[in-house]
Amino acid sequence: MSGCVVALYFVAFSFAGHWMEIIASGVSWVATGQAYDDSITANITDPYLVYGAGAVMCAFGIRPFALRFRLHPVAVWLLAGVCCAIVEYVSAQILVWRFGFNPFWDYSDAVLNFRGYVCLSNTLLFAAAATGFIHLICPRVESWITRQAPQQIAVWAALLVGVFGLAEFAPSPVAVSGLTVIAAYALGRHPLPELTWNPRRRSVGV
Repeated sequence: MSGCVVALYFVAFSFAGHWMEIIASGVSWVATGQAYDDSITANITDPYLVYGAGAVMCAFGIRPFALRFRLHPVAVWLLAGVCCAIVEYVSAQILVWRFGFNPFWDYSDAVLNFRGYVCLSNTLLFAAAATGFIHLICPRVESWITRQAPQQIAVWAALLVGVFGLAEFAPSPVAVSGLTVIAAYALGRHPLPELTWNPRRRSVGV
């Protein structure tokens, strides 16, 4: 495990988590008629860091443990539920420490909630999503990573971290432009250059 790979997981799935919430909110609106949460779509390029932290936890914590001990998917789901609840609770505590309150979620009205930071229903849903992520997404990401040169992984990580910085501190159109560049590379329309490592020059060559 390298820092670049961890950065890839954290940044990529921080963005993906936000987009997943947009989809879930839309499905809920269509299915139940509940009011659509406009705050989720106010800036679609905002990364949701709690999802990035959860992805790192799943990929580098739960998945290796599950593979080593050959855990049944139900056991993975239960373990993921505990871990997801911890990540969500700790994230909420950090937000309260930083802002004085949690501006992003409040489960106070949910059944079986703890301090409004976590609740049983969402924990079970997050556990199911984490189980699917561990068994379906992680193997494909790992397969892709093994086909890349270490220098290319470093370039990908640098690109994503750069876009992450834009999304956090720059206007939304700038971040959208950065994400468009990443998407173009991912689709192969502008492939990354072949990178070679020259130990004598101690530099990366193209």
